Amino acid sequence: MMINSPSGEQTPKTSQHRANLNSHNKSKGEKMIRDSYSLDIQNLVSKGMFSEATSFLVRQQLEDLFGLRPEDQIYVATGPGTLFQAKLAFPDGEVKIGRGPNGADYKLKEHLSDLIPQAATFGTIFVGTGDHEVIDEVTALRDAGGNVVLVGVRGTIHNPYKNLGIQIVELEPIVSLESADWMLTA
Repeated sequence: MMINSPSGEQTPKTSQHRANLNSHNKSKGEKMIRDSYSLDIQNLVSKGMFSEATSFLVRQQLEDLFGLRPEDQIYVATGPGTLFQAKLAFPDGEVKIGRGPNGADYKLKEHLSDLIPQAATFGTIFVGTGDHEVIDEVTALRDAGGNVVLVGVRGTIHNPYKNLGIQIVELEPIVSLESADWMLTA
């Protein structure tokens, strides 16, 4: 797993990176500040590898990397064929179905647009995708004062994101269902 800083420096993920990423948003004074997780879950799993195990693995990676907490806002966009798995992995989140080609991308785009006015109220806004469809919304969130972190599968993040000056976290691709089962039990 690689973490790209806004300056373009690439380093392996360590527990120190997780602490640095979230140190600013755990509290302002005594009040806890919540994070926002906006995910196109199908884009966080390798093509053809979507299952109950891989959707749980995505959640586990978010918990391990960023300390996903009960007070955080979770929004998951998915397609009709993966709704069940998404709801199982994110029962505490809002799960929406996008129909048709790129339907989940457009649901995510719509949700991110709704977040823009409140961008600065979140500690961090994690956007889980690599698709180009939401680059305008990611830019607008950043410009509205949001601390945006893009989370995507290594090799699937579109290049224009790398020019935005935001932090990018690249997840390792899940190459088989057996590896997903192994990762969950390890």
